[in-house]
Order: sequence, then structure tokens, then C-alpha cells
Amino acid sequence: MNIRAAKYKDATEVALLIHLAIKDIAEKLTGEKEDQKIQIALAELFTTKGNRLSYENIAVAEEAGSVAGIIIAYSGSDAKRLDRPIINQLIKKTGNHSATLDKEADAGDFYLDTLSVHPVYQGQGIGTKLLSYFSEIAIKKGHEIISLNVAQNNYKARALYEKLGYQKKKQIIINEHPYDYMVKNLSNKPITYGIHSNGH
Repeated sequence: MNIRAAKYKDATEVALLIHLAIKDIAEKLTGEKEDQKIQIALAELFTTKGNRLSYENIAVAEEAGSVAGIIIAYSGSDAKRLDRPIINQLIKKTGNHSATLDKEADAGDFYLDTLSVHPVYQGQGIGTKLLSYFSEIAIKKGHEIISLNVAQNNYKARALYEKLGYQKKKQIIINEHPYDYMVKNLSNKPITYGIHSNGH
């Protein structure tokens, strides 16, 4: 298995994996209801620079020439800028000028927006390898705190994140569902809001 930066040619496979991972949030981001239309819209966002779902923010795990898994990650400080093109597209598509997206990431954190492994490849440790790659990228970019959100009823994912050193910071609401915002400290410095991690 090889983990690499996403390329244009990955658009269709990545769009499917994004949709599988974020489900109803994909409807919110695209303004579409039908699976095929959602995935076409996700692929369009993937091939467009400057938004959160752009190939610029995505790494893929490649297995035998297929995209087995993906991560989408970016600085929380960039989230507002990366959401603006998506909001503009929603306004254009729906005519709803009050369209907004939920704030998912805290400024300063390196944020894991999406982790998705194709069902065919699940149970092979690909998700864990992608999480390790996410940590490595964060360190290279100079971030000390990494973060992600996990649905409160996703006990399996939460157990994995806790095993890897993530701790709950707060609860947030995304698309009307409760999520736990979890963080991990990559340095040996204590996190100022009182959550401590062993780091590396």
C-alpha cells in the first residue's frame, strides 16, 4: 500500500469515499439529494482548488491501483476561507443567500476533516496508517495540535482515536447531529485548555 497526494484522476473514487464517510453532510455541502448527483458535485469540488474538499487537501491510500482510503486535512485557521467557495456554490444552486456551513475546526489545529476507507479494504489497518500519515503531515507543517470530530454513537471509531491518544475537548453540532471534538498533542507541551496528552 502506498499513501500519496491525491491526483485529478482520483476524482470519482474519492467522491464515493467522501460520500460514504460523511453521508448527510455531503447533501448539505452539495445541495443535492440523489446519490449520483451528490458524488458528481463532490468530484467537482475535488477538482477545484481552494475549497475544503479539493485534491489539494487530500491524501489517498492506494492499493493495487485503486483508492483504498482517503484523508482530508487542513489547518483550522483556513476553514473559513476553504468553506467560502462551497457556500457561494450553494447560494448559486439553491438561491438561499443565508446558506452557511457549521464550524468544525478550531483555529490553530491541524484538522482531520474526513477519514474514509473503502468497504472492500476495511479491517486491514489502512485507517490507522492514514491517521499516522495525518500526524506526520501536521508535524511537517509545524502544528502541535491535531483534531477531528467523531459522531457520538460511533463507538468503534472513538475507541481507535482514544487508543491513538486523542482526547475529547468539547461537543459540537454538525448538520444537527452531536459530535465530539477530539484533539491530540504532538508536542510535549501541555495543552492550555487543560487536556493533557503524552504526545510523541
